[in-house]
Amino acid sequence: MGTTNKLVPVENPTEETLLRVVQILRGMVDTAGHADDVQEIKAKLADCLKSVLEEVERRHGAASHSLDPTTGLPDRAAAEDAILKAYAADTPACVGVLAVDRLTTLSLRFGNKVGDEILRHYAETLRQQLPSEDRLFHWSGGALVALLMRPARIEQVRREFGRLVDTGYEHTVNTPSRVVHLPILPRWAVWPMMASPALLIQKLDSFANMQTRPEPPGNG
Repeated sequence: MGTTNKLVPVENPTEETLLRVVQILRGMVDTAGHADDVQEIKAKLADCLKSVLEEVERRHGAASHSLDPTTGLPDRAAAEDAILKAYAADTPACVGVLAVDRLTTLSLRFGNKVGDEILRHYAETLRQQLPSEDRLFHWSGGALVALLMRPARIEQVRREFGRLVDTGYEHTVNTPSRVVHLPILPRWAVWPMMASPALLIQKLDSFANMQTRPEPPGNG
């Protein structure tokens, strides 16, 4: 065969890398003299186009969405985008939501650092234990949302999600006068895809707002 240049797959290619790939392919086209050469070029062009499209999508996502600084998770905009895409593709999925009970009250009493540590604990727990095809997001305040990509029955998905979050976590706070052990009780729910994305997002908001509202003085 007349083609001698080798193209090595690269993850997250830069513009410079993609330009170099195009230049190599152009040279291969100029020197192609056999049918086998043409077939090889077509295959490499397909790989190159795939890389370009993936890079464009990755950069679009990075520009449109941001990461929550507390948890390091994609933000609400990314969650809504993922939910809309799952609806559009008719993907078999459920949506799980977790909200830390009394998180706002604990943050007010012991400081925002404590609230952030508790939320990070659950973010890390879910991030490490959810299957790789599932996606985890920070929704708002003390609420996390998981897009659970699986065709299982809703009852089974609820049992699996519940086992991940009902772990009996206790958070330790060192105050100037004593050590305080805080039993943390997350509240959670799992819903199937509903009649519309708007209805599902409304339920997520209602759940998150209910769980993160500060308690009246004297109840904490």
